[in-house]
Amino acid sequence: MRVEGARLVVANRDDQTNTNVILTVRELSGTVPIAAVASSEDAVDLLELAGATQVLPLRRQLGERLASRINAGRAQVHEIGTFRNLVVAEFPVLNTPLAGKPIRETSIREILGVNIVGVWEKGTLQPADPDLVLHEHCLPVVLGTREQIQELDEFLYIYDTNLNPAIVIGGGKVGRSATRRLKSQGVPVHLVERNEALAARWAYLPDRMFAGDAAHRELLEEAGIQKAPAVLLTTNDDAMNVFLAVYCRRLNPALRIVSRVTHERNVASIRRAGADHVLSYAALGVEAVVSLARGRTLVLLGEGAELFEEPLPTSLVGKTLAESAIRGRTGLNVVAVESESGLQPAPPAGDVLQPGSRLYMIGTQTQHIAFQEQFGPAGSP
Repeated sequence: MRVEGARLVVANRDDQTNTNVILTVRELSGTVPIAAVASSEDAVDLLELAGATQVLPLRRQLGERLASRINAGRAQVHEIGTFRNLVVAEFPVLNTPLAGKPIRETSIREILGVNIVGVWEKGTLQPADPDLVLHEHCLPVVLGTREQIQELDEFLYIYDTNLNPAIVIGGGKVGRSATRRLKSQGVPVHLVERNEALAARWAYLPDRMFAGDAAHRELLEEAGIQKAPAVLLTTNDDAMNVFLAVYCRRLNPALRIVSRVTHERNVASIRRAGADHVLSYAALGVEAVVSLARGRTLVLLGEGAELFEEPLPTSLVGKTLAESAIRGRTGLNVVAVESESGLQPAPPAGDVLQPGSRLYMIGTQTQHIAFQEQFGPAGSP
């Protein structure tokens, strides 16, 4: 397979097999990059010692990313990722002065310098149209410098205060990782685990452990579902997560529900069930590997939504963003343009696209393919 010339080797089996794969590859090459998926935390050090360039503890990372998407304590900005010198983040508008206003009337760009580049609404990422109204349960995605994002966080500090414990359902590796992350942020957590032995083993981790079936109303009410700011569904059973999303939404309509999925085919179902945000193990793994192969930072916006970087096609040189009709023809939202003069976040529609520029766009893989089919690669007629 000429592994010594590979851009990247990905070991994606169990921890023992991955260790063997890494050692075998290292016999052939001491320099080829190797990424290894770690099933357990104990295997991370071992895989590194075996010679892995990058170890991906995906279950831990999934739990941490799910935890970063819930609202608890107060309204705050959640960082998603970075590229160049900019931060991609999202924030809730529930119980803030921004709720009910069109984007153009929020004046966020004028006051704080950050740009709204998309809006999560009912599990779908909407383009940031100036007339789009920010409903209470939506999540705007913003782009700005770290200082600007910090100012936005300070602006939100006094709003949507709910100091009741967040609820994590599922005490497996993902649920425990999410609980640790929330606790490190000072958020009180109630953890619900059906397996009594597992619940007893990890009882010290949350503020309170509830052993039993989350499908029982009495148990969820005792865990505080009716006053909780958010619930995080981390079981590896998609059907159970769909059921719990419906159930929790009925018990607390104002609740923010964040869920994992195992199979991507169930994303639409769990969104219809009431989940505000969905992430899958598969999507996280794919994005992590692709980011390593491309040599860029992982920016995982949500299930089905990605940040794409493309050189400007020749067919668009000299046109304004409005004339290019990228959004209308492909659905992609251009969030930044990089040219010789530097990186321009949220470029105005009248900006002329210069030769040699690079486009940064948010959308789905299908939309990305449509962009390449519509406009062709850089350097082509």
